[in-house]
Amino acid sequence: MISFSAVEKPGFRQLMQQLQPKYQVPSRTYFKQKIIPAIYNDVEATVKGILGTADKLSFTTDMWTLINMEPYMSLTVHFIEQDWKLKSINLGAIPFNDDHTGVNMAEEIKVTLQKWNLKLDDVISGTTDNASNNSTMFTALEKQQLSCFGHNLDLAVNEGLKIDTVSRAVRLVRVAVDTFTRSWKKSRDLNIKQKELNFPEHKLIHDVATRWGSTANMIHRFLEQQQPVNSVLFTDRKHWHVMPDTAIIRCLEQTDNVLFPLSKLTDTFSGDQYVTVSALVPVLEYLRGTLLKIKEGDDSSLEINLKKTILKSIQKRYESEKIKLFLSICTYLDPRFKSSYVSDEMVVKVKDHLLSILDEEIQVQEIIDVEEKMNEESDKVGLSNSNSNVCGSLTIILLQIEKKKKIQKTELTDREKLKRELHLYEDNENISSTEDPLAWWKKNEFTYQKLSKFAKRYLSVPATSCASERLFSGAGLIATKTRNRLHPDTVNRMLFLSKNIDL
Repeated sequence: MISFSAVEKPGFRQLMQQLQPKYQVPSRTYFKQKIIPAIYNDVEATVKGILGTADKLSFTTDMWTLINMEPYMSLTVHFIEQDWKLKSINLGAIPFNDDHTGVNMAEEIKVTLQKWNLKLDDVISGTTDNASNNSTMFTALEKQQLSCFGHNLDLAVNEGLKIDTVSRAVRLVRVAVDTFTRSWKKSRDLNIKQKELNFPEHKLIHDVATRWGSTANMIHRFLEQQQPVNSVLFTDRKHWHVMPDTAIIRCLEQTDNVLFPLSKLTDTFSGDQYVTVSALVPVLEYLRGTLLKIKEGDDSSLEINLKKTILKSIQKRYESEKIKLFLSICTYLDPRFKSSYVSDEMVVKVKDHLLSILDEEIQVQEIIDVEEKMNEESDKVGLSNSNSNVCGSLTIILLQIEKKKKIQKTELTDREKLKRELHLYEDNENISSTEDPLAWWKKNEFTYQKLSKFAKRYLSVPATSCASERLFSGAGLIATKTRNRLHPDTVNRMLFLSKNIDL
């Protein structure tokens, strides 16, 4: 994150002279052209080795333009290692100078995966925001798209904040908070009043337009500090107009009742070191049945309107049958939930879908095995090319029949094994919600040899795209106003190293 020029600063040179007088500190160019590329190559080899152990994976991605107007695409892959540890590896910020169309983005994803020796066929899904070009990208990739829960909640809450009465109240609070954040005298007077009235000495919070959670925190803090705030504003006639009246305060209280309980959800789903996707269905049920449930006789008309608006917006983003099935599979494979939040009808669909995936994989593997065996037999017998072409298809059929007969005589088929495991899995009690589902699967992997493979695939999917978005927070510390001429490849390397050097 530090500028290369740091090694040429007089203070740093003096420090190194005191530490080791005989050491000659190399120039900034040496670090940029020699040291960093060498470290990058070492870390790149390490990352490729780790990625080589991944069976199936998912990814998150996002687009960003830095201060120097250079566009980048971030790509983070997520998978569960052999020892059942959830792994997230950021593949860097890829310079992206083409038009940001879904087709171009899909091609860049393919190229990047190929660079890291990853196969598109091994990708389960991707998590992104709701931009239209992302939908086109997943269509081109022919992969399952999961919309970021954080973005979905942000869009839903912002629809609620557009309600006229709420919008007016929020604007007034914003002006009032602005009065204090722009004046050191007002901030000083507020602190004095807090001490006099025995209130918590908290600063007011100013919201950020792109983060609804900051708006909820601003309202909550303003209501907490309402009395000392009004006391300060009342002493200055010029600011009487920003003092909220009873109706505004009532509107803010009702808005706070709805929004503040939701403010922790985004942070909860933003982690990438623990399983999140399987909790989406339970949390959506929690929103519908608890947090956003209409309380007849207790909720005001504003609270009812706010709850309905937010809930409707969230539900419409998860209403397609395809995404319902995908999320139900993830929830079902989590031993904390299983079928607790999945309907009986959907459980049947989940089982059928898992069995169909197994059937497809068995068919593909059979063809591969038969072709390999046929090649071995051809080498032994010494068949000519013409004979090989003539009898090739017949040989494949006969070998498939032979293999199926052997399986029927000796042991259960893979399909029957999976059915038994599904039955046993459902019969066992759910584990506690405080336990780690991956630790449970690690302990029971031998018992559920078929089903555990599906768990390893689906439970790696992140519920939000925060892992890729966080990369650009680091990018802002590298490509600053004073370092706005960094080459895109240098930015990519520095970001990659900042995320992966400890692997």
